[in-house]
Amino acid sequence: MRAVSRTDTGRVRVKNEDAVLIDPAGLYIVADGMGGHRAGEIASSIAAQSLRRSLSGAPFNPGALAEAVSLANQAVYEAARSRVECQGMGTTITLLWAAGSRGSGALIAQIGDSRAYLLRDDRLHRCTRDHSIVDEMLRKKLITPSQARVHPDRSVITRAVGVASAVKPDLFEWDRQDGDLWLLCSDGLTDMLDDAAIASILRSLPPEQAADTLLSEALERGGPDNISILLVSDAESGDTPPSRRGKEAG
Repeated sequence: MRAVSRTDTGRVRVKNEDAVLIDPAGLYIVADGMGGHRAGEIASSIAAQSLRRSLSGAPFNPGALAEAVSLANQAVYEAARSRVECQGMGTTITLLWAAGSRGSGALIAQIGDSRAYLLRDDRLHRCTRDHSIVDEMLRKKLITPSQARVHPDRSVITRAVGVASAVKPDLFEWDRQDGDLWLLCSDGLTDMLDDAAIASILRSLPPEQAADTLLSEALERGGPDNISILLVSDAESGDTPPSRRGKEAG
């Protein structure tokens, strides 16, 4: 698998609290930190590095991934309790784990409102659901998608890594196919571009140019938040398994 990433402070924030991690062993992470002075970037970094350590050499299964997320949550939570400047910090986590051969598939872990998408056969699939007040309202059909994009609480999340002693991730399993393109991103991108705009860019450009274009479009539309983009392409040759929809793991 081949990966390309972009991360930017944006046009309003003074520092970048996002963390992007690419591990050649098949681990890809976007984390969007939050907290006080420098605490957001500390939380996202602690979580990403903890996940890398836990999953290095771990058996490729949902149980190992859930345990790794639990350990990352504990690491951020303990750091927040022990350091005055880090009190109240936390982070989102969106993780793609695609260790081993394509036949072993891919696992996704999600906490917060960073997202994972899959472009397959020119169709964009949203692989995760936001842990946010607005997304819950959308699922209950209390508001429309257009209302959600301007809702005053659209950045309020209901679940994060490190803010409590335990947290439950959403876990999903997907197959892998030749030509798949995965996108992991922070809400600095999705607050500025809707799914149709993202899909159009991913369909029309190779990953390097697509990453640049997604970033420039988000900045041109205001860039009020940090923006992180991680594109992972599955472009090996050979036969591919039959398609199936992603299913929730566990």
